[in-house]
Amino acid sequence: MNPILSICIPTMNRAGLIMQALQSIHDSEIDKSKVQICVSNNCSDENYDAVLALIEEMRNSLKVDYIHQANRLSADENMLETLKLAQGDRIYFLGDDDYFLEGQLPKLMRLIDEQNPDLAIFNGIAVDANNMTLGTHFTLSPKKYANLEEAFVDLRDKGSFGAILVKKELLKETDFRALFGTSHAYGCYWIPILNNPESMRRIIVPDFPLVALRTGKKTYNHLKVYFSDIPYEIETYKKLLKPGLPQELNKGFERRYYSRIESVKFLIYLIQTGMDLRKIESINPDVFKRIRLRTILAYVIYHSGIYGVLRLIKRLFLTTGGIQ
Repeated sequence: MNPILSICIPTMNRAGLIMQALQSIHDSEIDKSKVQICVSNNCSDENYDAVLALIEEMRNSLKVDYIHQANRLSADENMLETLKLAQGDRIYFLGDDDYFLEGQLPKLMRLIDEQNPDLAIFNGIAVDANNMTLGTHFTLSPKKYANLEEAFVDLRDKGSFGAILVKKELLKETDFRALFGTSHAYGCYWIPILNNPESMRRIIVPDFPLVALRTGKKTYNHLKVYFSDIPYEIETYKKLLKPGLPQELNKGFERRYYSRIESVKFLIYLIQTGMDLRKIESINPDVFKRIRLRTILAYVIYHSGIYGVLRLIKRLFLTTGGIQ
């Protein structure tokens, strides 16, 4: 009997962290015959012997497929390798540094049985390197969408952080490969959803968080993701989407996306993360021409102390309900 759910975990040089991810599944009180775990090790330099020992133990009750790549792949390619192993009707992509919250995986299995979603995007709990809770990752309201446009506007950029459950039939390999180089090729499920707007899919935001999402040091370059990878993704969508509503929805996302990343507020956020905004010029010259003056303003606001004062005022208003 094929599993209902395949949990796909691409991994590279995170032997210690993926142990917690796997253990969170192993410890869950679920019908383990309905779950498959698919792990693709992206030619890691770290020693994964302890991980392999845990996998062997888990195989007593779970179907676990593990592959070690002979050569280093891109993140998108390695993600696809996990999908190739999957036999379940539903796919959940789990980051190798994330893990399922205690007691939540059974809720996911019930959700699949009772609501049969085509796409579900979850709120998550943000944690640090020591598993200390930092807050919620999203604050999406629980919802069942009856309108594709509303679903796309709300959720188009939320799946990029993981915490998604999707029907395997929506993850077509040709679409996945077309999005190689975007850092989020697994978001290809939007292509068949948009290209068939007359067949409204069951798209939901569940009423429970599912995973702890790690906010530790990332291996990717924020500037490359925001100013190269995602713009490339938008352009690729234009080539894959049918005329009419699909193209219009993508165009609307494009406008909203550039409005966000070109704002002074977002540029200040990038400065906070340690990014050198001058490097945007070599990554995306056209965008940099438009925002050159805004990058200067962002540095002035951030380093003058004005930004810190504004954040303090905001916190005071949030905690006290404003000036009484």
